[in-house]
Amino acid sequence: MGVTTVLFGYIAPEVVLPMASALAGVIGFVLMVGRAPFRFAAKGLRTLARGARSVVKGTKRPGM
Repeated sequence: MGVTTVLFGYIAPEVVLPMASALAGVIGFVLMVGRAPFRFAAKGLRTLARGARSVVKGTKRPGM
């Protein structure tokens, strides 16, 4: 009985509600700004990765 009481003590609303609030904030932010900022960031990361690969291979990117 002692182990069950401790186990359910960690699933109390005092622990779950702050996590749910943080998750709702993240979801609300994503819904508010849409996908455009995430696409922009992904494009930048792809460009950086492509540039790093060309440096590793010793080749220049086209247009440089």
